[in-house]
Amino acid sequence: MVPMGVGRPIVAGVAPDPTQRTALAWAADQAALRRMPLRLVHAEGVPTGGYRKSEVRPSWEEWNQALHETGERVLNSAVAFVEERQPQVVLSALLAEGEPAWVLREQARDAAEVVLGSRHLGPMEGDFSPASVALPVMTHASCPVVVVPEPEHRTQDPAFVVVGVDGSAHSAAAVDVAFQQAALHGAVLRALYVHSPERFGRVDEHTAHDACRSL
Repeated sequence: MVPMGVGRPIVAGVAPDPTQRTALAWAADQAALRRMPLRLVHAEGVPTGGYRKSEVRPSWEEWNQALHETGERVLNSAVAFVEERQPQVVLSALLAEGEPAWVLREQARDAAEVVLGSRHLGPMEGDFSPASVALPVMTHASCPVVVVPEPEHRTQDPAFVVVGVDGSAHSAAAVDVAFQQAALHGAVLRALYVHSPERFGRVDEHTAHDACRSL
């Protein structure tokens, strides 16, 4: 099977915390497995509030320069990590101004896939809170978006890939991607359909299960 998105890069969001390297490692390994270029992206944000009224605020230029210097350190550290882990991967790096969700949505336009890490929050908060990067990127990206949890969230060994199915054309595309990922990583594939009573109306449990399996 020819990997999806040949010629386009895998885009990996780089977190400011240097201890969060699980998603970065996954993206580097993915790029090596698929023989695709990897683009590391760190969004440095924009100068915002947060100072008390009595405090003297730095100038916009000083604030922006501080953000830029911090962002460069974060990105250079990530580049060094990937180069050591997968030196054969064709690597590029981008330090961008703006909010992470917006920057990554823009980068997704010409990406084969986008890889994000999960935050140190609860399972629902980490991926689906309004403050999360993952949800707005998943909602607007035209390519697959992979959210890689930190090791503390993992409970299953060996690893498995879960794909949600609902019988739609979008679901079929998701299944294709899931099969590809499971094969690349030697993982088990699990298809998941959530039964909604409202969809099937008042039917017995056996009939509902048969309808789900037919998808």
